[in-house]
Amino acid sequence: MLSNHTIQTLRQLKLGAMADAYTRQIEDPNSQNYSFEERFGLLVDHEWTHRENQRQNRLVRTHT
Repeated sequence: MLSNHTIQTLRQLKLGAMADAYTRQIEDPNSQNYSFEERFGLLVDHEWTHRENQRQNRLVRTHT
């Protein structure tokens, strides 16, 4: 299936949070109500938030 390939590719690109969010979108029938731009924006926002949280956690660990 194409979505499995996409998820695998996202993980290979080190976009694991985006892959997880995409998997949740596929499993949630309500996500089909959003436009492509909205769904894509949610994926990008999820990846950015995940990376920002990781960065902040790293900073907290480094400075404690």
